[in-house]
Amino acid sequence: MDSVALSNGPIHLGLDVSKNKIAVGILRWDEQVPDTEMLFNDEPSVRRLINRFVDPGGLRVCYEAGPTGFGLYRLVRSRPRRRSGTCAGPAPRWWATVPGSGTG
Repeated sequence: MDSVALSNGPIHLGLDVSKNKIAVGILRWDEQVPDTEMLFNDEPSVRRLINRFVDPGGLRVCYEAGPTGFGLYRLVRSRPRRRSGTCAGPAPRWWATVPGSGTG
């Protein structure tokens, strides 16, 4: 996907960040199933992703808070005058777990 046309509503980006790559889910306002793709976890790749959107102010970006979260936040918010909305989920160590459930 090369570019994303102007949308009538917000576009949600879900980012699952690991050391070397970022899994991206792109959910447009009028769709129920996100497009998914993988990109390198580096500044040029994230900038290319954000710059594909005509109106980055309409983006809602969510990612997991953790060691890579702050740098990603600064990078997503760095586009002048057209900043996207961002949010961060809790770091995995703060997720509630049920004893014996195999989670956590």
